[in-house]
Amino acid sequence: MATIDIKRTHALGKEKARAAAQQVAERLKDKIDATYHWDGDDLRFERTGAKGRIAVSATEVRIEIDLSLLLRPLKGKLEEKAKQYLDEYLVP
Repeated sequence: MATIDIKRTHALGKEKARAAAQQVAERLKDKIDATYHWDGDDLRFERTGAKGRIAVSATEVRIEIDLSLLLRPLKGKLEEKAKQYLDEYLVP
């Protein structure tokens, strides 16, 4: 079960939503040295202490993040940052 699980509906269409997820992944790569790859419509990412996915559909984006025990105290802050990224990138 994911430590963080956030869903957002969008009106971008699947391709633009995938592009938005790609931008989020690039930002994570630059800021926290995360690695990522696409697995179908799931963008899977990982870094020390956390791993997760951004699932993209034509109408919804879902972020699931599993945090290690060391990062769980930061759950609130990380969840807010994930929500901020979704709100920023899913705006048409």
